[in-house]
Amino acid sequence: MQFKSSILLFLLFSFISLSAFSIKTQLRTSMQESGDTVRFLSWNIYMLPRHFFYTGQVKRAKAIAALLKESKYDVIVFQEAFDRKVRRILRKSLSEHFPYNFGPGKPGITKISSGVWIFSKLQLKNGKVIKYKHCKYLFEDCRARKGAVFVEISKNNRKLQ
Repeated sequence: MQFKSSILLFLLFSFISLSAFSIKTQLRTSMQESGDTVRFLSWNIYMLPRHFFYTGQVKRAKAIAALLKESKYDVIVFQEAFDRKVRRILRKSLSEHFPYNFGPGKPGITKISSGVWIFSKLQLKNGKVIKYKHCKYLFEDCRARKGAVFVEISKNNRKLQ
């Protein structure tokens, strides 16, 4: 009896798995055929302020820009884009191919920017920054503008947030 139950469960699980795979494949295929696919890249570029941490930021920024200019990505999300000179290099190099950008927010007198920066080939709408009010560690957390970034893009009348 236990053997039959195991076989039945195995067959049921296999059917559900194959059905889910089939639906996912059909959805992906229909999105590709209709041109609704949006390609994202999320990259922690580790561009800490050069005044405190030197990691070859300018050289790396030029290499990153050269690599991404001709990429097939529609949206690029950078993290840790803190260094101003690096941001100027990336903005100047990528703006022709990625005309829309949002972030990383302006630094304040006592705080640095959020470091999150979005570049897009698709128009970015409803950009918002949600700021967290509480922090734990004096230098790492309290000096940074911790929070979340919200944007919306549309492609073929489909919205993505």
